[in-house]
Amino acid sequence: MQHVRSLLKQRKTHKPVLNLIKSNLLQHKKAHERIFETIRQWISVNATPTRTSNRKITLMIVLMAVASFLAFTPYFVIRQTTSLKKYEYPLWMALLFHAYVIHSSVNPFIIGSCNSKFRAYVKNIRRCRSVK
Repeated sequence: MQHVRSLLKQRKTHKPVLNLIKSNLLQHKKAHERIFETIRQWISVNATPTRTSNRKITLMIVLMAVASFLAFTPYFVIRQTTSLKKYEYPLWMALLFHAYVIHSSVNPFIIGSCNSKFRAYVKNIRRCRSVK
């Protein structure tokens, strides 16, 4: 900037001054563009979930609630309606009675079907890669 002032004080032609100002403006413009591009990238990475991902999350929660209901209902119904002891249940009733145990193995499949980041995480674990 001092160079510009000295040229103006000497009353030399304005062309070198204008060229210098233009080059400074271009440099500042490029710097601003880089800053704004960085901000845009940061916002796109840290953006709030889109409507599609909100729907997937809602679907995942509903599926998990339905799976929980289906897994735990037989247990509570059998406990309330039968007077048999646990070791006296027929096989089908014993399987239904213990369906709540199966519930814990169903949740990862529900989450994996709705969440691509979870699937990528599991793939990296299966391949023994570091997970970021």
